[in-house]
Amino acid sequence: QQHTILGRTGTIRGYQNTVKKKVNSYKLINNYSQLSSQVQKIVESEIENEDNSFPGKLVVYTTSSIKMREMFEHSRLTMGILKKHKIEFEERDIFINPGYASELNERVQDGHDNLPLVFLRGCLLGNWERIVELEDEGDLSGLLEEFKRESIITCLQCRGKRFTLCLWCQGTKKGLLSLKCSVCNKNGLQPCFECNRAE
Repeated sequence: QQHTILGRTGTIRGYQNTVKKKVNSYKLINNYSQLSSQVQKIVESEIENEDNSFPGKLVVYTTSSIKMREMFEHSRLTMGILKKHKIEFEERDIFINPGYASELNERVQDGHDNLPLVFLRGCLLGNWERIVELEDEGDLSGLLEEFKRESIITCLQCRGKRFTLCLWCQGTKKGLLSLKCSVCNKNGLQPCFECNRAE
């Protein structure tokens, strides 16, 4: 039975030994002792500060806009490294969905100007330089162990982008009577039906 930790106003702030249990669970499942001390510290810190808005997820904020040439190239580099490890992760492209930029800026000040950024369990792991550093040192594989899959299934509708061409306006962004389409975003895209149904 978990014992709750209450704040001054009586609200539940957390549960005793939750972090300790998560770390012990990670140790049993993911060959914890084989990880370097640096990676062990990262894992424990991220479990302790886990963000419940995307629990247990690996999320990468990127851009596919070639107008942002440097960040575009760095995004491709980071995605290439992560895909090489055959892991399951969620890409959030701020060019495809501008709403992701606002979401990112709530987490990191001016985050949309420093793409790509990788979040592990809701905690910032780092930018492309950090990913390359962890890869070169051989620590990235152990850090991503829990996200590895024998086969990665990519949505056939959106090809993993999580957005498709608006079915209502066909990307014209115009609705009835030439009014603005209320279904899609400013790029004429709407959330992928198949991905949202799966969640």
